[in-house]
Amino acid sequence: MALQILINGIDRTSLVLWDSLQWHSNMNNEVDTMSISIQKFGTRTFRPENGDILEFYDSSVLVFSGPILKADESIESVDRLVYHVMVKDNSHEMNRYLVRETYNEKPLINVICDIFNKYVNKKKRVEIADFEPTEIWTAVSGLVAVDTENYITGNQGLRITSEGGSTATVERYIFLDLTQNNLGATDYLDIDVWAEEYSEIGYLELVLTDSGGGEARIDLTSLIVKNGHNYIHTLRSAWSEDFDFHWYEVVKQTINFASTGDDIYVTLDNWQMISADAYTRINANNATQIVKNAKFNFEEPTVCINELVEKFAWKWYVDPNKDLHIFDIYDEVAAYNLSDTNGNYIYRSLKISNNVDQLRNSIYVRGGEYLDDAVTEDLRHQIDGNNAIFKVGYKYDLDTVTLTLNGDEVAVGADNIDKYNDNQGVLQRFFGTLTFPVGNISGSTKQSQQIIAARKGRRTKIKLRLYKVGNPVDNFQLQVFSDDGNNQPSGSSLSTIAMISGASLSTSSTEKVITITESVADSLLFDKNEKYHIIANRSGANNASNYYVIDGYEKVYDGISYSGTSAPAWTAFTNQSWYFSEVLGFEALLDNENRRLTLQSTPLVGDILSLEGQPFKPVFVQVKENASIAEFGEWEFRVVDKTIITKEAARQRARQEILSWAGEISEGMFRTYVPGLRVGATINVQSTIRGINQDFLINKISARPHGSNNLEYTVSLVTKKTLGILYWLQKQLLLEGKNVEIDDNDELDKLESFSEEFSFSDSVTVTLYTGKVWSNDAGTTPNKLIWSGGATHIWV
Repeated sequence: MALQILINGIDRTSLVLWDSLQWHSNMNNEVDTMSISIQKFGTRTFRPENGDILEFYDSSVLVFSGPILKADESIESVDRLVYHVMVKDNSHEMNRYLVRETYNEKPLINVICDIFNKYVNKKKRVEIADFEPTEIWTAVSGLVAVDTENYITGNQGLRITSEGGSTATVERYIFLDLTQNNLGATDYLDIDVWAEEYSEIGYLELVLTDSGGGEARIDLTSLIVKNGHNYIHTLRSAWSEDFDFHWYEVVKQTINFASTGDDIYVTLDNWQMISADAYTRINANNATQIVKNAKFNFEEPTVCINELVEKFAWKWYVDPNKDLHIFDIYDEVAAYNLSDTNGNYIYRSLKISNNVDQLRNSIYVRGGEYLDDAVTEDLRHQIDGNNAIFKVGYKYDLDTVTLTLNGDEVAVGADNIDKYNDNQGVLQRFFGTLTFPVGNISGSTKQSQQIIAARKGRRTKIKLRLYKVGNPVDNFQLQVFSDDGNNQPSGSSLSTIAMISGASLSTSSTEKVITITESVADSLLFDKNEKYHIIANRSGANNASNYYVIDGYEKVYDGISYSGTSAPAWTAFTNQSWYFSEVLGFEALLDNENRRLTLQSTPLVGDILSLEGQPFKPVFVQVKENASIAEFGEWEFRVVDKTIITKEAARQRARQEILSWAGEISEGMFRTYVPGLRVGATINVQSTIRGINQDFLINKISARPHGSNNLEYTVSLVTKKTLGILYWLQKQLLLEGKNVEIDDNDELDKLESFSEEFSFSDSVTVTLYTGKVWSNDAGTTPNKLIWSGGATHIWV
């Protein structure tokens, strides 16, 4: 049978009223749809339901699949019902969760992967490892390093080097339940592998170990088929596992790698368990172009993918098997072409039109703001002894800001988000299954928990869950130490000793807030991703009957916990984490929106206040297409999109607009009975009588029944330029959240192109007014015009 309909995997072809079928296949972010009528009568009692998956086959080839979203019922006779069904393609299901992310200087495939992980497959996966700085991987043998070039998610992958054929082994202890989200044996384990010399790989083995010592393993060697990036997608059932291995209580991951003899490396990233029903990117991994900037503010994933691909004038679609395809605009060729004599279309149906009524060849792009090189602002001229509020010249990336008062660093938080005190830092909130005794025996004289700072700030308190056993009469003690570079505590203390009396503790687990004090200035002011350790002991001697206990859980946090002797000699716990919460404090708050810095304490006249950081500056560029200008004259156009936050991204956007608008455009359509065409493919139209020999893109395909068990297809054609204009019209509906005002002081960066591109920039330098100014309130009201305190009086 040429045409076939399956619903939830069962053949329902005999129930279909074929004259009702309508199928519409569209480009990129427009979903494909199908409508069809299914009858119910006599013993044929099947009833389609919303959410059922419909598959449409033509000559045994799957050409469409997707969920039923609407099933209207009508009575045709006494014993016959007809269901009028509407189906959308699989891309519809991608849009359950809205994307809110910013990406800078990332390969396109990395951005796509991140969107898939966080949004598209959000409830269809369990992350095993992302190899970011928050994960602790230990080298058992061989060379291990981070790779900030050949990764696929986040900012790095894990590079493992085999020297001369020797085995390199790395391991990580963390508790994972890989049966979450209903994952099982028919689902997949994915990992991205970058290979330096794939033909020289002896073996690359992944091993998972459960709490009972059982193992599951797989050798990926045969699945790595090229140098560079390899996306590995393996069935869980392909893993070799011990009889008693439990996927729901994995506690350790191990990677073993060896070459055939040479010194080579592999880089691993994005290890995950993923549902068979999840979306994949097998046919998208060649999209390695650099996305200079992309910002999404609660937008649908398909809209994001379309915007990303559009930056490079590439194309995309999701096939019936839920795999994403991304490809260059003319890379995929149609199954056949058209000519005056080859009979591939209904002859009189072909229509072609040409016009230049939407010409644009000089494009201005006003974006948002880009992160510039670091600058330093001297704020001392604003100090008057009364004000604690200071104006700053720019918006700043808070992670880059260093504020000093008389040479001492001041911790800076985000105004309207942070407070001066009691801000939540890293939290490991699970407890009640594992314990860490303190001071009962020699091996537990001390306990330590490594913490990886999630943001820059001053640590002021630590929250723990504690209790006592028996009746200890001394004190529970806590002190902060630096990391020794090998994930163990160093001998350098960063805080004084904090104490809690044993008499004040309960015999049941209770959260206690412990204030920590810097041993020297700024010793507890940690940068993002900086590692440190909190060490607990007791003030008295060990006592097996009277001691302290820290409450904890399985190892769900990457920081390593240790038990230690008095020396101390540390022993790592491979499957345990303390319950803990770090508390941050700030002495100043930066309000970027109003360019205002507020200090907790008012500086005194004569103090030196200085702020250093990377500022955000406005993006404004112009790109010209000189060949088009020479032919048609100059036609200017403006694009305003605050999500663009680099000059190169703005140029990238302008070039895409030039590509779409700078020349004559063509479009057409035809009808055919010949199947095999697909949206996105390139088809050549050659006609002597029309004087045309041109490549077109298939933009849309519609199908309707023609005769018995056959279809007539209506095919829409566009050129690359027409396609760009169509997308521009669609985008106008999405721009409300992207518009910004263009200020007179914005710097315009110009770029003109001919056969080569030439760039130049004009800049406007703004000098602050330095004439004398006055106030009517002696400078006592915050944010009013006041004396600057110097010989010349200015706004402060």
